[in-house]
Amino acid sequence: MGRRRLNGAETTLAVVFSVVRGRLVLSVILFAVGLRAAAIRPLHPARRRGRQVADGDFGHEVSLAGPRK
Repeated sequence: MGRRRLNGAETTLAVVFSVVRGRLVLSVILFAVGLRAAAIRPLHPARRRGRQVADGDFGHEVSLAGPRK
């Protein structure tokens, strides 16, 4: 009886760890997608305009738009 109970506990523990691992992976993916949408993607236009000036288009005006922070 004791061995069956331990095998059942081992199975339960494996399932719990699998669920926790899956949720952790999902959380990391959602964090990365959110970070990209909130912080990285808004910088692309500024980078593009800066690259134009760096490539020699000195007449190109680089204006900043959006929130100050």
